Amino acid sequence: MFNWKDFITLAEELIKQEDEASLRTAIDRAYYGIFCTARDKAGLQEKKTKNVHMETASFYNDAKDENKKYISDGLDELRKYRNYASYDLNWSDIDKNLATLIVLKAKKILEILEELK
Repeated sequence: MFNWKDFITLAEELIKQEDEASLRTAIDRAYYGIFCTARDKAGLQEKKTKNVHMETASFYNDAKDENKKYISDGLDELRKYRNYASYDLNWSDIDKNLATLIVLKAKKILEILEELK
């Protein structure tokens, strides 16, 4: 079985390349690594609809649980950056620092996910 966390490791390696294509791909992979991990932990891996991204974030959107709220908000934020990286050819804010911050956020979300029962 594929380990979605490997996408986050790949993202870290891609950032070292520092070219725009690698940075955009690093952001994309960091998001998908954390999204698929969160989706599977939520039991939504069989969902194949376009709304599964929102459904996954909604699953964790629990204002009473800080960690789940952080996961939900983080998924929304990282998805926004992933959309810029993957679809906006004119996106000029991308640099190594931003990609690094996104990967660090993905790793923090992963840490929280691993602590959830």
